Amino acid sequence: MLTAIVIHSGEFHNPEDRTKFLTEDEIDNVVIPSFGVGEIAARGRRGSEGRLDLFHGEAKICELHWDNRTGELVNIVEVLDSSDKYRIEHGGWSPEAGPLGHVYIDISEAAKKKAKAVV
Repeated sequence: MLTAIVIHSGEFHNPEDRTKFLTEDEIDNVVIPSFGVGEIAARGRRGSEGRLDLFHGEAKICELHWDNRTGELVNIVEVLDSSDKYRIEHGGWSPEAGPLGHVYIDISEAAKKKAKAVV
């Protein structure tokens, strides 16, 4: 589930129709099924910047932040405030100034640490 969606620059749009803009409330209602794929698209005349929180039920997984505004020297995609209960990997995007491209994010449960035996 996605919540706390904020776009500072640019607008969200339907990934299949760039002319259909979406509100932050509509993005808030996106649910990504287990082993599923969710797609969110944002664009702006001068790039976009925004953030969103990912949840598993009531448990926060992390906050995602991106910034690819024109005039910046590099694109930024970062995982913030992540829970140690999840392993989060992201990649696929262009770090160079210009279009960000697709950002792929894989989330899985973190490996549980085994208790050490005391002798």
